Amino acid sequence: MTEQEKAATIESLKRGDEKAFKAIYLDTKSQFIPWIKTQYGLNEDNALDLYQSAFSVFYEKVEGGSFNFSQSAPATYIIAIGKNLALKTLKQNSKVLDPKELIFQHYTQEDGEEKKVLLKKMLLGLEQLKEPCKTLLEMYYYKKMSLKEIGNKMNHGNANVTKTQKSRCLNYLKKLIKKDK
Repeated sequence: MTEQEKAATIESLKRGDEKAFKAIYLDTKSQFIPWIKTQYGLNEDNALDLYQSAFSVFYEKVEGGSFNFSQSAPATYIIAIGKNLALKTLKQNSKVLDPKELIFQHYTQEDGEEKKVLLKKMLLGLEQLKEPCKTLLEMYYYKKMSLKEIGNKMNHGNANVTKTQKSRCLNYLKKLIKKDK
Protein backbone atom coordinates (compact mmCIF):
# COMPACT_ATOMS: atom_id res chain seq x y z
CA MET A 1 0.00 0.00 0.00
CA THR A 2 1.44 3.36 -1.00
CA GLU A 3 1.56 6.35 1.36
CA GLN A 4 -1.24 7.94 -0.65
CA GLU A 5 -3.41 4.83 -0.28
CA LYS A 6 -2.66 4.70 3.45
CA ALA A 7 -3.67 8.34 3.85
CA ALA A 8 -6.89 7.74 1.91
CA THR A 9 -7.69 4.70 4.07
CA ILE A 10 -7.09 6.70 7.26
CA GLU A 11 -9.40 9.47 6.04
CA SER A 12 -12.05 6.90 5.15
CA LEU A 13 -11.76 5.34 8.62
CA LYS A 14 -12.09 8.75 10.26
CA ARG A 15 -15.31 9.30 8.28
CA GLY A 16 -16.63 5.93 9.47
CA ASP A 17 -16.52 4.30 6.02
CA GLU A 18 -17.57 0.67 6.53
CA LYS A 19 -15.64 -0.45 3.42
CA ALA A 20 -12.41 0.90 4.92
CA PHE A 21 -13.11 -0.87 8.22
CA LYS A 22 -13.85 -4.09 6.36
CA ALA A 23 -10.60 -3.82 4.37
CA ILE A 24 -8.58 -3.26 7.56
CA TYR A 25 -10.49 -6.07 9.28
CA LEU A 26 -9.76 -8.62 6.56
CA ASP A 27 -6.16 -7.55 5.93
CA THR A 28 -5.18 -7.55 9.60
CA LYS A 29 -7.11 -10.74 10.30
CA SER A 30 -5.03 -12.61 7.71
CA GLN A 31 -1.88 -11.51 9.55
CA PHE A 32 -3.15 -11.90 13.10
CA ILE A 33 -4.82 -15.33 13.14
CA PRO A 34 -1.83 -17.44 11.98
CA TRP A 35 0.55 -15.41 14.16
CA ILE A 36 -1.49 -15.66 17.38
CA LYS A 37 -2.13 -19.38 16.84
CA THR A 38 1.60 -20.02 16.45
CA GLN A 39 2.76 -17.70 19.25
CA TYR A 40 0.25 -18.79 21.89
CA GLY A 41 -0.92 -22.20 20.72
CA LEU A 42 -4.52 -21.11 20.33
CA ASN A 43 -7.10 -22.91 18.25
CA GLU A 44 -8.89 -21.16 15.38
CA ASP A 45 -11.99 -20.25 17.42
CA ASN A 46 -10.04 -18.69 20.29
CA ALA A 47 -7.78 -16.83 17.88
CA LEU A 48 -10.82 -15.46 16.04
CA ASP A 49 -12.50 -14.42 19.31
CA LEU A 50 -9.36 -12.54 20.35
CA TYR A 51 -9.10 -10.89 16.96
CA GLN A 52 -12.70 -9.74 17.02
CA SER A 53 -12.26 -8.33 20.51
CA ALA A 54 -9.10 -6.50 19.46
CA PHE A 55 -10.77 -5.15 16.34
CA SER A 56 -13.75 -3.99 18.42
CA VAL A 57 -11.41 -1.96 20.63
CA PHE A 58 -9.88 -0.39 17.52
CA TYR A 59 -13.30 0.31 15.99
CA GLU A 60 -14.59 1.96 19.17
CA LYS A 61 -11.46 4.13 19.45
CA VAL A 62 -11.79 5.29 15.84
CA GLU A 63 -15.53 5.88 16.13
CA GLY A 64 -15.02 7.75 19.40
CA GLY A 65 -12.33 9.92 17.84
CA SER A 66 -9.67 8.86 20.33
CA PHE A 67 -7.48 6.75 18.02
CA ASN A 68 -4.30 8.59 17.11
CA PHE A 69 -3.32 7.57 13.59
CA SER A 70 0.02 9.36 13.87
CA GLN A 71 1.12 7.12 16.76
CA SER A 72 0.26 3.72 15.34
CA ALA A 73 -0.84 2.04 12.16
CA PRO A 74 -4.24 0.33 12.50
CA ALA A 75 -2.81 -3.17 11.95
CA THR A 76 -0.03 -2.63 14.49
CA TYR A 77 -2.53 -1.38 17.06
CA ILE A 78 -4.99 -4.23 16.51
CA ILE A 79 -2.25 -6.87 16.73
CA ALA A 80 -0.85 -5.31 19.93
CA ILE A 81 -4.31 -5.28 21.52
CA GLY A 82 -4.83 -8.90 20.46
CA LYS A 83 -1.48 -9.91 21.93
CA ASN A 84 -2.32 -8.23 25.24
CA LEU A 85 -5.74 -9.89 25.30
CA ALA A 86 -4.13 -13.29 24.61
CA LEU A 87 -1.67 -12.85 27.46
CA LYS A 88 -4.41 -11.70 29.80
CA THR A 89 -6.62 -14.65 28.85
CA LEU A 90 -3.81 -17.16 29.27
CA LYS A 91 -2.90 -15.76 32.68
CA GLN A 92 -6.53 -15.77 33.83
CA ASN A 93 -6.82 -19.38 32.74
CA SER A 94 -3.53 -20.17 34.55
CA LYS A 95 -2.08 -21.42 31.28
CA VAL A 96 1.25 -19.68 31.79
CA LEU A 97 1.82 -20.93 35.31
CA ASP A 98 3.04 -24.36 34.25
CA PRO A 99 5.73 -24.70 31.58
CA LYS A 100 4.36 -28.11 30.63
CA GLU A 101 1.03 -26.52 29.67
CA LEU A 102 2.79 -23.68 27.86
CA ILE A 103 4.72 -26.18 25.76
CA PHE A 104 1.58 -28.29 25.20
CA GLN A 105 -0.12 -25.26 23.70
CA HIS A 106 2.69 -24.86 21.20
CA TYR A 107 2.70 -28.45 20.03
CA THR A 108 -0.67 -30.10 20.25
CA GLN A 109 -4.38 -29.69 20.64
CA GLU A 110 -5.02 -33.45 20.59
CA ASP A 111 -5.89 -35.66 23.53
CA GLY A 112 -5.02 -39.23 24.21
CA GLU A 113 -1.86 -41.11 23.36
CA GLU A 114 -0.16 -38.29 21.46
CA LYS A 115 -0.52 -36.00 24.47
CA LYS A 116 0.97 -38.65 26.78
CA VAL A 117 3.95 -39.09 24.46
CA LEU A 118 4.44 -35.33 24.31
CA LEU A 119 4.24 -35.06 28.10
CA LYS A 120 7.00 -37.66 28.44
CA LYS A 121 9.13 -35.69 25.97
CA MET A 122 8.51 -32.50 27.90
CA LEU A 123 9.50 -34.08 31.18
CA LEU A 124 12.68 -35.37 29.55
CA GLY A 125 13.33 -31.90 28.13
CA LEU A 126 12.90 -30.33 31.56
CA GLU A 127 15.34 -32.86 33.01
CA GLN A 128 17.88 -32.08 30.25
CA LEU A 129 17.79 -28.33 30.86
CA LYS A 130 21.04 -26.97 32.18
CA GLU A 131 21.68 -24.14 34.59
CA PRO A 132 20.75 -21.30 34.76
CA CYS A 133 17.67 -22.16 32.66
CA LYS A 134 16.48 -24.91 34.96
CA THR A 135 16.64 -22.67 38.03
CA LEU A 136 15.17 -19.64 36.28
CA LEU A 137 12.13 -21.55 34.95
CA GLU A 138 11.65 -23.27 38.30
CA MET A 139 11.64 -19.92 40.13
CA TYR A 140 9.26 -18.35 37.63
CA TYR A 141 6.77 -21.16 37.03
CA TYR A 142 6.86 -23.25 40.19
CA LYS A 143 7.81 -20.76 42.90
CA LYS A 144 5.88 -18.01 41.07
CA MET A 145 8.58 -15.44 41.70
CA SER A 146 8.47 -12.16 39.79
CA LEU A 147 11.04 -11.38 37.11
CA LYS A 148 12.46 -8.70 39.39
CA GLU A 149 12.90 -11.16 42.27
CA ILE A 150 14.54 -13.69 39.97
CA GLY A 151 16.81 -10.99 38.56
CA ASN A 152 17.95 -10.04 42.04
CA LYS A 153 18.63 -13.65 43.01
CA MET A 154 20.47 -14.41 39.77
CA ASN A 155 22.36 -11.10 39.72
CA HIS A 156 20.80 -9.87 36.48
CA GLY A 157 20.91 -6.16 35.81
CA ASN A 158 17.12 -5.76 35.74
CA ALA A 159 13.85 -7.55 35.05
CA ASN A 160 14.24 -7.09 31.28
CA VAL A 161 17.42 -9.16 31.31
CA THR A 162 15.59 -11.87 33.24
CA LYS A 163 12.65 -11.73 30.84
CA THR A 164 14.99 -12.17 27.86
CA GLN A 165 16.78 -15.04 29.57
CA LYS A 166 13.45 -16.72 30.40
CA SER A 167 12.39 -16.46 26.77
CA ARG A 168 15.68 -17.99 25.62
CA CYS A 169 15.30 -20.80 28.13
CA LEU A 170 11.78 -21.60 26.94
CA ASN A 171 12.94 -21.59 23.33
CA TYR A 172 15.78 -23.94 24.26
CA LEU A 173 13.31 -26.23 26.04
CA LYS A 174 11.10 -26.24 22.93
CA LYS A 175 14.12 -27.20 20.80
CA LEU A 176 14.91 -30.08 23.17
CA ILE A 177 11.35 -31.31 22.84
CA LYS A 178 11.30 -30.94 19.05
CA LYS A 179 14.65 -32.75 18.80
CA ASP A 180 13.14 -35.78 20.53
CA LYS A 181 10.10 -35.91 18.21
